[in-house]
Amino acid sequence: MTSMVSNGGTTQADAALEAKKQQLLTAYMSFAPNPKNVETVVVLREGAPGAPRLFFCPATDGTISYLRNYIPYLPPDWWFYGCQTPGLEGERTPFRTIEEIAAYDVEKILAIQPEGPYHIGGFCNGGLVAYEICKMLKERGHEIALCLDLLPLFPRQWTDLAHLESPRKRVVQDFLFVFEEFLGNSMKEFPVEEVLSQKDEVQIDTFLRLLREHGYLRNDQEESLFRHRVNVYNAGLEAMLAYKPKNFQGVIDVIAAGEEERYKNEIQTDSPYATHLCVVQSNQKRVHYVDVPGKTFVNGHQPGLDKIGEVIRTITTRVALKQPVGGCR
Repeated sequence: MTSMVSNGGTTQADAALEAKKQQLLTAYMSFAPNPKNVETVVVLREGAPGAPRLFFCPATDGTISYLRNYIPYLPPDWWFYGCQTPGLEGERTPFRTIEEIAAYDVEKILAIQPEGPYHIGGFCNGGLVAYEICKMLKERGHEIALCLDLLPLFPRQWTDLAHLESPRKRVVQDFLFVFEEFLGNSMKEFPVEEVLSQKDEVQIDTFLRLLREHGYLRNDQEESLFRHRVNVYNAGLEAMLAYKPKNFQGVIDVIAAGEEERYKNEIQTDSPYATHLCVVQSNQKRVHYVDVPGKTFVNGHQPGLDKIGEVIRTITTRVALKQPVGGCR
């Protein structure tokens, strides 16, 4: 039986729910777009002159702040860049194909480092973008020293989710998954079926209205910001689900993180994050399994992140010992 708090009859469960709502608000409202900011490739750590530069692409959400979790595991002299999703700042319309995102990032990368070898990585949807960037650079005659894919093995039934026939429904499903899986916020009382039963074109509006009615959004400003984040995510999701990768003539290092008891050291071939891995040959993949929840990539919790970090350290150290330094501007 839930105990009562004497102040106004509020239960401890009510207080806990309000705390979870604030956690959600903090997670999504701490980022304020700046349309004047067109520098989407951001230095997360400055390295030594002439040292390798690792360019890293984020998940469908588009933000790069959590990538700083990986810095302690990189060679100490390396530069580290986050390739923030174009359109996240509101500086342009978000791209809706992986190829467009990758082509945009390639030009930014070449402006920073005109010559190879290149070190490219990505997480989740960013793994697809990183793969495509490597393919494009390779097609231009550049050397790829590292193509690194951080692949989370999430506890989801991928075939049960909405796909391109209803992209907005899938957006709602994904956000509710993030709320529960990443932030530990139960959405059992949220009327999700009221959202999913609507026509595709009004589902996002219904989702935002109900989030506000249930206290997850408090005013017009927060609703506007969250709508922007949802629209960016929707564009990235459409890009991921529509991607038809072609074979990359190179080797990919894949760090696949998931509970071994559940995934048996196997990549979910029906996961949209693994689409590109299904078209490359087995001798092109070096898969490193780590027995931690896939969400560890983002939340940075220990000791899980340290397990992932040791693999990152091993891979990047190996690459650093073998590869000459590329030219930079």
